[in-house]
Amino acid sequence: MFIKLFRVVFAIALTVFTLHNANAQNLDPALVMVKTLRLGSNLSSMSHAAIVKTQTYPMILYANPVSGKEIVNEELDKAILNHQDQWDRNLADSYASLLTGEEMTSITKQKAGSPYVSKLQAVQSQAGANMHNKSAGLLGTVVSEALNNAFSKVQKNMPPRESSPPH
Repeated sequence: MFIKLFRVVFAIALTVFTLHNANAQNLDPALVMVKTLRLGSNLSSMSHAAIVKTQTYPMILYANPVSGKEIVNEELDKAILNHQDQWDRNLADSYASLLTGEEMTSITKQKAGSPYVSKLQAVQSQAGANMHNKSAGLLGTVVSEALNNAFSKVQKNMPPRESSPPH
């Protein structure tokens, strides 16, 4: 009985290790593909689209109509730089589970001439869904970090409030 149980546990562990190892081996070609083809460059446009929909964004513009937008953009660019590598790793992980290392290497090197471009296109929606699950929180972090830093800068440059006279 013990030997059968051991064999089952060993087989499960071996399967999990093999699947994890195969995904880990695909991660390197996936990350090279994502970075070379700049597949993660959408972090900037997604962050900009998200930030203007917040309640804090118009408050910053109201508090500093002259340079509020510029301050937000500067802080957003900094936040994107801080988190771009993680965004790219998440995207690479999303593709690593859908494409083989050989397919990703071919796409990276041959770009549109790769015989695997059609497979890349076929898995993009699934990769997008994987990416959404992995990175929605990261997008929120980028936006929050930028808004917090921009709001702090705007607050520091605001004139002090006038105190009301005593009654």
